[in-house]
Amino acid sequence: MPSSEPDPSTIVFFDNRYVPLAQAQVGVLTHALNYGTGVFEGIRGYWDADVQEIQLVRPADHYVRWKRNAGILHLEIPPSPDELIEITAELLRRNAFHSDIYVRPLVWKSAQRIGVHADARDIDASALQGVDAVVEELKKPRDYTADLKKLLASPNICSKKWIYEQYDSMV
Repeated sequence: MPSSEPDPSTIVFFDNRYVPLAQAQVGVLTHALNYGTGVFEGIRGYWDADVQEIQLVRPADHYVRWKRNAGILHLEIPPSPDELIEITAELLRRNAFHSDIYVRPLVWKSAQRIGVHADARDIDASALQGVDAVVEELKKPRDYTADLKKLLASPNICSKKWIYEQYDSMV
């Protein structure tokens, strides 16, 4: 069972290179950390034991959306969606996951200064820190059968028909 903390030896793509997660760090003055100027996406991948590989869910759609949304903040992501898929595939190969995963592409303004400045310097400094992707194994959810049965037995759960009947009888 994966731990709640990410494995620091997990390989990520950071600053245009593959490095262990422990080496992927940003400064405390990073514009995105202070002002929220970053864009992320989330891509699920499911382990297919029959073919012994991870199947990503619509990665091209996710990367097209990520690039478009990053453009709103004037963050340019140079690789094409196909190149981003290749980077992701290489991350999966290097980490050799054999379980369901979650890929988190992230881009942010990397300027190391305090202050909201809408000037050319800030836009120039917004060049992405790398196409950063953290790949994490997903925890298997616990069995919620008992919780569901308890919820369904609650008097606070009612059918739509019951609601209409109560309304009709009161009006």
